[in-house]
Amino acid sequence: MRTTIRLNDRLADRVRAYTKRTHQTFTDVIEESLETMLEKRSGALPSLTELPVVHGKTKLTHEQLLRAIEEQQLEDDLKSLRSLGLKR
Repeated sequence: MRTTIRLNDRLADRVRAYTKRTHQTFTDVIEESLETMLEKRSGALPSLTELPVVHGKTKLTHEQLLRAIEEQQLEDDLKSLRSLGLKR
């Protein structure tokens, strides 16, 4: 299957560097990372994304909410890649 994913530039650069060291393709690394993450989470409840709590008159904009969700997803992706031995 062919698809498009969005990665932050820093993470993509790290994956590219890892692929050069290990002689794997970018796709292989992503597939292996996803497999590892899914195996770890199988049977377990999915982790919940912790969103910022807003008190008083301050309101969270749609953009701020999307940014918080994206940051959490990137953190989760980075944890998955680190579990494969990727280092900064």
